[in-house]
Amino acid sequence: MHKASVKEVMPTILPQVIYEVIITSTSVNGEVNAAPFGIKFLDTELTRFSIKIYKDSKTFKNLYETRIGIVNITRKIEPFLTFMGREKNKHLLDRLEKSKTINVPRLKDMEAYIEFTVDNILEKDIYGEFNCSVLDCYLGKTFIEPICRGSYAMIEVAVYLSKVEPYIKQGKYIIELEEAVKHSLKIALKTIPREVLEEYVNILYSVLSEQTSSVLKKCLLQLESRL
Repeated sequence: MHKASVKEVMPTILPQVIYEVIITSTSVNGEVNAAPFGIKFLDTELTRFSIKIYKDSKTFKNLYETRIGIVNITRKIEPFLTFMGREKNKHLLDRLEKSKTINVPRLKDMEAYIEFTVDNILEKDIYGEFNCSVLDCYLGKTFIEPICRGSYAMIEVAVYLSKVEPYIKQGKYIIELEEAVKHSLKIALKTIPREVLEEYVNILYSVLSEQTSSVLKKCLLQLESRL
């Protein structure tokens, strides 16, 4: 079976650029997890990449145990919102399918996939830096849509909200996160139809913890939005 490189499948990718993706992984007991992360390719041949992962996350545990996973690549906004919270498992099972070669499921209807193995883990205080090697890369379903600033701003909202609980655990003030969330929401409010934005916000409410949801509600109220 032919195995393709990232450079063959996605030749415009550059090293040292952080790309937002969704990682699927499994525990030694077969428990599947999906979560958004930023990955950065480390070499010009695009054979190796790194991921920074908080130690208290399921992805850290799974990749630490099994050392294999899948990078799911898409430009759709909804999957990033759906799989960023701790209550996402209710959405996961119906979205999975068998991958090409490794024993980790992939998400359905993604644009491309990278199957990988973990080479080593550099452990820091609260996170680990996973250095990974590409095993295979292949295309999925193409999704073509012009760029909407508001849609990508909602990914920023999700990224900032994902930092709320780690910040609180570290005793950090979250005011800078709140300001960043509000800035991104302002862009979304200007560029996305209200019904679409309501759908995105409701997805976030369905997967966020009560603590993080309260931050989102506070930001929306301060913007005088009743979503």
